[in-house]
Amino acid sequence: HRIVIEAQRESEGIIAPKEQREAGSRSLAEHVADYIADRRSVGRDEKYVGELLRKLLRLIKECLWQSVRDVTAESFYAWRAKQKKLSPKTLNEYLNAICGLMTWLAPRIEANPLRFVQKIQSAVEPTRKRRGYSENELEKLIAISGRRGVVYRIAARTGLRRGELEK
Repeated sequence: HRIVIEAQRESEGIIAPKEQREAGSRSLAEHVADYIADRRSVGRDEKYVGELLRKLLRLIKECLWQSVRDVTAESFYAWRAKQKKLSPKTLNEYLNAICGLMTWLAPRIEANPLRFVQKIQSAVEPTRKRRGYSENELEKLIAISGRRGVVYRIAARTGLRRGELEK
């Protein structure tokens, strides 16, 4: 009788489906652990998975999110506004991390509460200008590098990256 009543209430929208209620009762950290395990199982790079985990745990801690219900656009906006030392690119990576989790949770929750949060426009000019070594700087590096100097010379002269050189 209880099961029938519960099914009727779910179909009439009086209560959320059982899967959503169960997802809401679990801690967000548990969902993150499941999400990270899923990312590993589909073959994502370990460096990527580690960074994703670090970002999600930081957001949970600093936004004071305990469960899925605590994740709101307002709390994310408040957290993002306090981040003075992070670049727009990095802040967008945090948004991507939590949105990825919430999208993954979509079958178990109503909707991603951060789906309308917009990314920060990053400056056209990078904040750090990159440049190649001058001939003088390259020769100094090679001179003090010992046996590795030959690797630096080959990399500089051929343009090959580290992984390409290793192959």
